[in-house]
Amino acid sequence: MTDSMETAPHSGVDYSPSVREAIVATSAALSTDEDALKRRFSRLRPIKLELVYEFTKDPALLHQYHEIYEREFRTVHDANSYHTVEDDHDRRAHILVVRRGNFCVGGARINITSPRQPHPLPIEIGDFKIDDHFPQLRQKELSYGQLGRFCLLPEFRGGMITRMMFWHIHRKSVALGLSELFGTATKIGVRSYKRDCRAIGLEAKIHPDIELPTYPMCDEIKFFLISAQLDKKPLESDKDFIDVGSLREEV
Repeated sequence: MTDSMETAPHSGVDYSPSVREAIVATSAALSTDEDALKRRFSRLRPIKLELVYEFTKDPALLHQYHEIYEREFRTVHDANSYHTVEDDHDRRAHILVVRRGNFCVGGARINITSPRQPHPLPIEIGDFKIDDHFPQLRQKELSYGQLGRFCLLPEFRGGMITRMMFWHIHRKSVALGLSELFGTATKIGVRSYKRDCRAIGLEAKIHPDIELPTYPMCDEIKFFLISAQLDKKPLESDKDFIDVGSLREEV
């Protein structure tokens, strides 16, 4: 039996030499094409959508965001009774969401107050007023705001995603004409805030001497006031972020 007969399909059929040669050549070509296709498609990976950072009023995204914040707050602060309720602060807020497609993975909100629209900030409960502790805000009739309800799903927390959120918040706050941004955080959260602010070119200051009011459903949690003056131009892009890997903060 010749070599061509051994490689030809249906070897029990008595093909002529020319037919056998054509069959072998065709089979080899198809095999080569199949191998090429396998190599090509083996290099393909499932499409992974990029994360999008945007301020939105989309009800579906906001619903997901509020659910993420509630779950994170309960888990991180061991506050099983805590639940979020949409209020006037939410309706007036500028809310940043981080999404992959239509799937929200986190977000944060900015509330503002100004001489023309002097709405109380979420932090201002009872007799507590920010401008009582920072009288220059009232004297100079400045606009300022509060960053709050910052959250991310566990697999997205920390690192560049958090920094990108702070960067977008900085840019938005400057666009809104705010002179200063306030926030609250626990002792552990304070270190993260300072580090992430430093990375985007801001200096966050902690005010342990200012006693904050007790917030609903947060009786056992100690919060600290944080402030950051927005007197610097936001960085142009994430390529300009400052390396703060070795920075250690104390409260």
